[in-house]
Amino acid sequence: DALQSGNCSVGLNINLGSNNIGTEGAKSIAKALQSGKCPNGLNIGLGYNYIGAEGAKAIADALQSGNCPAGLNIIFNGNNVG
Repeated sequence: DALQSGNCSVGLNINLGSNNIGTEGAKSIAKALQSGKCPNGLNIGLGYNYIGAEGAKAIADALQSGNCPAGLNIIFNGNNVG
């Protein structure tokens, strides 16, 4: 909800690596990214979170939505999406 509030600072860094957010967590992040309210320069670390193919697709769909912030950087290593 915080990412969708429109109150986050430009260049925000969020490291959620190794927090087991899974598919549902990835879907929540995707929803936030699609909201169009995330700050420019957002950096999100999602490494080693058991996101899987379904969660990766949700993030990919968000990236293709055209609503993601400029300068978005997502670290996605170690999620066995393939």
